[in-house]
Amino acid sequence: MFRFGVGIIRVEYLNPAPNQDQKRGIARAHFADIWWILRDHPYPANLWEVLPGNIKAEILSAKKGTARIVKLFDLIRETPISRTQIEAIAQQLDSLKRIRRNGGARDILAPRGIAVLSGVGYRDLIEKLGLKRLLADEFISYAPKNESEDALLKAHGHID
Repeated sequence: MFRFGVGIIRVEYLNPAPNQDQKRGIARAHFADIWWILRDHPYPANLWEVLPGNIKAEILSAKKGTARIVKLFDLIRETPISRTQIEAIAQQLDSLKRIRRNGGARDILAPRGIAVLSGVGYRDLIEKLGLKRLLADEFISYAPKNESEDALLKAHGHID
C-alpha cells in the first residue's frame, strides 16, 4: 500500500532513535498530524518481485533486446507491463522499437497467435477482450480464447 501526505514536521514528531543511516522517521503517534492526500492506496507490484525465478532466468537468457521482449510477452500474458519494465528488460536504446512491427516482438508473436496491445490506441479492443484497462505507458500480450476473439484480433491486424 502507498501513502502520500503533507505536513509540517517538528523535531518532537520524529522517532527518538535514528536508523542505520542516521535518519529519523515520523513517529506513528504523529501520523494524525499529516494531511493525507493518498492513504493506503494500492501500489502496483513490481513485475520482477512476483515472477518465479525460472521465468525471469528464461527471459534474461536471451542475448538481444528483441528476443528478451518476445520471451517476456510470450511467457507473461494478460499482465500489464509498464514501459519502464520494458526498458529495463530490453537494455537498449529505443527499447519500444523492440515491441513494434517491422522486426519487433509484434512481428514475431503475431504468427504464433499472440497480440501485443498498448494502453494508447487500443482501449476499445482491450475492452472488447474483457481485459483490464491499461495505463498509457503499459502493454499487454493476449492470445485469443475463442473464435470471435481470434477473428477480432485478426481483423485489427494483431495476429496472423
